[in-house]
Amino acid sequence: MKQPISSIRHGAKGLLYSALGCSLLAIVLIASCNETTHHTTEVDIIWDVTEQHTPIPSAKEVLPLFALSKDAAHGAILRFAFASDVSFNHETVFILPAAGNAITTNPFDRTREIETFEQSIHAFLDSRAMDTIGRSHSSLYVPIAKSLNRLATESTADRRILLVYSDLRENSAVMNFYTPQTLTLLHNDSAHAEGMLSAEHSLGDLSGIEIHLLYQPRDAADDAAYRIISGFYTSLFERKGAHVYVSANVTVQ
Repeated sequence: MKQPISSIRHGAKGLLYSALGCSLLAIVLIASCNETTHHTTEVDIIWDVTEQHTPIPSAKEVLPLFALSKDAAHGAILRFAFASDVSFNHETVFILPAAGNAITTNPFDRTREIETFEQSIHAFLDSRAMDTIGRSHSSLYVPIAKSLNRLATESTADRRILLVYSDLRENSAVMNFYTPQTLTLLHNDSAHAEGMLSAEHSLGDLSGIEIHLLYQPRDAADDAAYRIISGFYTSLFERKGAHVYVSANVTVQ
């Protein structure tokens, strides 16, 4: 018995709609499988140019923090500022936005974007070796506090890192870390010292922020002073919720 032509047409349409529905579902499933969340890492660098012995930031040790070799789609932000004899200093910012999913991102274009980002940082940090280093005074705490508060309240990055290349010896109207009396104060009455600095610029909640204090002391006396100062800052920052690492160079955590 033959089927009516109308029934055959309706059956064909049903099969067509079913096929289209399956195709659309397949596309949605493929897109969702490729819709990976790519993290962004923000690194702030503060380089102390008041002390001639302070190490120069190196792209070789900074760039691995962004982990772009592990996931090229990750986002990266680098913010660079000097710490000098004044509290306000110029900032330079480099940004590599996170990529889209595997369907919308051209891998060759992404490779070029990463190369441009990394080459720009290499060139910029290499050029810093030409900067004049050495000042009679040093305002270090305020630039550090401002950077930390900005990371805490303004940054939307998944990972937030501050690298401080400095001997941390404040020598401003607030405090002078070069005197034996101040070192004794930092060691024996850190709460009072913290109050003096906080009166100049208070710190907010630093939960989740990584802080690397980077310096290699010149001799035993310099090492003893740096242990006291870095210990003071480590205690201060950790009480605010930050994770603090003290070393001579950056170690990828």
